[in-house]
Amino acid sequence: MADKNRLTNLRSTLVQYNQWQTKAVIPTMLTGCAERWRSYMKQRDEFNRLFQKMENSNAGYPLGYMTNYYFRNFEHPTTAFYDGLYEFDKQNYHLLTEQEMLDLEQKFKVDEIAAEVKRSIQEIRDHVNEVVATNAPIRRLKGMEGFYRELVAIRDDPWYYSEDLVSKMQPKGAYRCPEVHAALGLKMPFHSELYVKLEPMYETFDILKTKLKRLKNVLDSISSDLAFSEFPKGTSEEPTINMQGASEDVKVLTHPPEAFIAHGGESPARRKLVNFLNALGITPIIVEEQPSEGRSKDKNVEHYLKQCDCAIILATKGDVDGRTGEFIPRGNILNEIGRAQEILPDRMIYLLEEETKFPTNIDEKVWERFTQESMDKAFIKIAKELRAFGLIKAVKG
Repeated sequence: MADKNRLTNLRSTLVQYNQWQTKAVIPTMLTGCAERWRSYMKQRDEFNRLFQKMENSNAGYPLGYMTNYYFRNFEHPTTAFYDGLYEFDKQNYHLLTEQEMLDLEQKFKVDEIAAEVKRSIQEIRDHVNEVVATNAPIRRLKGMEGFYRELVAIRDDPWYYSEDLVSKMQPKGAYRCPEVHAALGLKMPFHSELYVKLEPMYETFDILKTKLKRLKNVLDSISSDLAFSEFPKGTSEEPTINMQGASEDVKVLTHPPEAFIAHGGESPARRKLVNFLNALGITPIIVEEQPSEGRSKDKNVEHYLKQCDCAIILATKGDVDGRTGEFIPRGNILNEIGRAQEILPDRMIYLLEEETKFPTNIDEKVWERFTQESMDKAFIKIAKELRAFGLIKAVKG
């Protein structure tokens, strides 16, 4: 009986955690990554078109190695652009200057993409590590070992595109003469150098997206198959589960949970927050959209705070602090924080926009950063806190 109870508890906890991941956390991460990567992936097509034109432009260079000379009009067919070995047709061909090459790197945001790749890998790898650790107990359940191996594979498979593109850019066949090229001072042309930098980063975005989708599919399968899992015979040690931010007790409500939103006005971040809460089954309460029934502004805020199950502080960039010159949230947000701390002291979630600071009396609180473009980390924090408050739970399939 004890083993049966332990197994039931293990199944229930893991199903709730994994369904929370597949229904809220991972979709939010996929959406957030897509928003952050959209401009880079859009420019990928533009770069590939330019790359092909430049590739065609200097394809006729002697010895099979390309240079930074390019046909002046990429739209015209390539013709031989040398008259003898060293005399170029400067009327029709143009040598890129160092500034032009730097401008191309800036145009295609090489440094910016590199920083985003590093950030995204770290963020998704940390999350995968947490999920693998949380699901470690399934290793000891019959029939579940394969799912755990798949989770480990997602964690351990390469995170960065590593194909040798440099070799692909070198001359082929009889024209492959590295020593001759070096003696002549020839090197890989700039458009090829740029390709070797950019293409692995574009491919890495695809790798990261695939890892998140694989993770979601595996967790869905784990949730479905846990009902048929059993402890091996002779099991006596109870598995432990690493549940960060999970709640064992779920509050029973007679109405959908309501979340009071303190905000600085209409913004993309507020719209995303409202949509996210609705998707979780939480009713967002924005005071300006509710009837006041003759109450003053302060009394109206207090009235709806008392009706709500939690408060979310969406601290967007507002006023400039006269003493420090830094941005702080608008005054109405600070006032509503004070009221919420009196009414819902243990049920508050603090979100702070980038380049904004809370006043010193609020700074000690635990908060999560967000931008108007990306709310993914904030959404993960919200989901964890709402679970800890007992306001959301995994939907039983």
